[in-house]
Amino acid sequence: MSTPASSALWRRQWSLVAYTGTTGIELSGSDLESNTSGGSTALRMQFQVRADDESTPNTAIIRVYNPTSATIAQVKEFKSVALQAGYQANYGQIFNGTIKQVRWGRENNVDRYLDIYAADGDIGYNFGVINTNVPARATYEQVLEQAAKSLNTAIDGNAINYLSTGGILPRGKTAWGMGKVAMGVIAKNNNCRWSIQNGTLTLIPNDNFLPGPPVVMSSATGMICSPEATENGITVRCYINPRIKVGCSIQIDNKLINQTLVKEQGMASWQAQYYPASTSADGLYRVLVVEHVGDSRGNPWETELTCLHIDTSQVNVATNTGKPGSVLTNG
Repeated sequence: MSTPASSALWRRQWSLVAYTGTTGIELSGSDLESNTSGGSTALRMQFQVRADDESTPNTAIIRVYNPTSATIAQVKEFKSVALQAGYQANYGQIFNGTIKQVRWGRENNVDRYLDIYAADGDIGYNFGVINTNVPARATYEQVLEQAAKSLNTAIDGNAINYLSTGGILPRGKTAWGMGKVAMGVIAKNNNCRWSIQNGTLTLIPNDNFLPGPPVVMSSATGMICSPEATENGITVRCYINPRIKVGCSIQIDNKLINQTLVKEQGMASWQAQYYPASTSADGLYRVLVVEHVGDSRGNPWETELTCLHIDTSQVNVATNTGKPGSVLTNG
């Protein structure tokens, strides 16, 4: 199982790259950089990133303090931006997308800021059109390739494993319309959810999770406070961990999870009914939502997860290939 040592949670590190074409400008820093008074010499940066397994684009709101005028002039709308964060021993990409809006201003007489609003796969999602002829005897893999082309995204290497292998098109057909609509049909017909994660088209079965060992959540690996069972799922907070992705599995000691108090007793009205997320002895959960919040010179530097329980009676986690088999439950 993936269990980063507590030593990995030492010395924050961050990097923001705004691309101006084939090249980019990088704003980066770490706790290793300091001046003679002990403070950091890197620019201050704040960010909020939300990623989930919905088809709508993931988003990022990033603020950089006191950039130069030359830096501000180079950051343009509709260009790519990549954000990496974590710690010296556990550092990686948490967002890759397209800049939707740039604004700058002053917080006070001394500090000015540059705000970047970005979305992951936003242009392809909103404007991508599929317009092609699908030949007879085409497979879902071929149709997926055409849909990904219309969205201008690469295809995740695991996605092909989740497509049905039991059928082909008996005759040719014309595929025309929005690429996201075509992807919705492909995902529904293969019992999957689709999304764009860091510029890559991802398919995740409704009844399974991405292959790979679960990330162990505990105080030793960066978990903050106690997980909570809510109506939306099991919520967990930890220090920023770029290894945790939408659709991956995590493991929690269920004795640490705060249970939900259901105040309505007896026969509650339909408005008062409440269904908290369930837990089980195995403590395995699939990540549905990942939210990163960070301030390079402040206290926030954490990830909040929303997860659902994995029914391991339906799948062998140790040999999981990502193919359908397990069941997600919420209550």
